[in-house]
Amino acid sequence: LEVLESNSITIGYTFDSDYWQHGYAIESMRALLLELKNRYNFKIVFAHVHDDNIRSIRLLINLGFVQD
Repeated sequence: LEVLESNSITIGYTFDSDYWQHGYAIESMRALLLELKNRYNFKIVFAHVHDDNIRSIRLLINLGFVQD
């Protein structure tokens, strides 16, 4: 987690395949998004994902993100 300015942040995540399908990604992202809202007062979060990264796209959709 890197807060670049008071209104800008860069987030990256990687999970080894041994930890896929255990709910770790969605649990950690929910906690992070809540922290961004409560601690840093973020109201809008944008995500950039490679088109072929279906797992990340599904994760973000499940978190309420919408595809542009």
